[in-house]
Amino acid sequence: MIEIRPYELTDLPYLYEICWKTALNGNSVEGVIDDKYKVGHYFAAPYVYFDRDCCFVVTRDNIPAGYIVGTADTVGYTKWLNSEWLPKVRRLYDIPSESSEPFQQFINDCIKNDTLVDKSLSEYPGHLHIDLLPELQGKGLGRKLMEMFFNSCRRKGTEGVHLGVSKQNPGAVAFYRKMGMFVISESEGAYMMGILLL
Repeated sequence: MIEIRPYELTDLPYLYEICWKTALNGNSVEGVIDDKYKVGHYFAAPYVYFDRDCCFVVTRDNIPAGYIVGTADTVGYTKWLNSEWLPKVRRLYDIPSESSEPFQQFINDCIKNDTLVDKSLSEYPGHLHIDLLPELQGKGLGRKLMEMFFNSCRRKGTEGVHLGVSKQNPGAVAFYRKMGMFVISESEGAYMMGILLL
């Protein structure tokens, strides 16, 4: 049986596992990242501590198999991440200055450097990350998760939401477009997409 519900405290280990299995454009980062918790330390776990109301999971037979995490307040989240969360994560790792693996370099940079707020996204103060295990994709669950997240942000008075997506993940880009999101800006490898909610 498949259900969607708000995040619960006992879901946290599964969020790390799902993030590990889906972080590289929907694929596992096994053999790419040197620690199975490192990706989740940045892209999953901190959100459930800062803005639990915006975090939801998909369960299959009561076991989490997908999630959406994020925040309605990117500015507040970023201040907390830099001052409270990342310093503790950095103590776990001896992060090299360079890595031959691009995705590992990306994650290392995310952890060792303070996160900056992009002022061009001020109209989209919320942001999110969504991951589903492959066997749950294509069943309409992503849409339901996004709608739940959007509604949670609306209740908090958040006027818009943004996210980053790799250009190497065209399926995700197409999905976000179907959700009403549009490209705000782009870099060499990624799009920044957003949607106005109010």
